[in-house]
Amino acid sequence: MIQHPRRTQKSIRTNILRLGLIAAALALVFRPPLRPAEFLTLEKALEIAFRNSPSIQEAYFRLQTSGENLKAQQAGLKSQFSLTLNPSWSRTPGPSAT
Repeated sequence: MIQHPRRTQKSIRTNILRLGLIAAALALVFRPPLRPAEFLTLEKALEIAFRNSPSIQEAYFRLQTSGENLKAQQAGLKSQFSLTLNPSWSRTPGPSAT
């Protein structure tokens, strides 16, 4: 049995449409619950932007690394101790017996 090409294309479109509708229905059924809208202040928006900004994160990590390097250098300076002794001997004359 040979099918007409238009009927085949129409049945393919119909099947795709059905699958799309099924997928949409499943997405609606299994979606996470919606949260009510949250009032967003400018301060909160900036905090979110700074926290999620790659360039701000990079600068923060560079600052942290520099702080840790400074602590390591300061600790290294504390552990350096130097003592130089120059022994010298001199005899001072004692009280003379006269």
